[in-house]
Amino acid sequence: MTDYSKIDNEVEQLASVIWDMAEQVWDYAELSYEEFKSSALESAVLAKMVYNHGACSSWP
Repeated sequence: MTDYSKIDNEVEQLASVIWDMAEQVWDYAELSYEEFKSSALESAVLAKMVYNHGACSSWP
């Protein structure tokens, strides 16, 4: 497997999570420097990724 195909596979696995998060952040429509809901959502998603994968730099 080439490096590009590995990256492509990882992105495909996370695409739905990223898309759902982006839509939710858009729905919050928070003003600049007041993105409290958005940052909480992003932190929760990243924490789940780290929990599921050990560390972001070592995703399967």
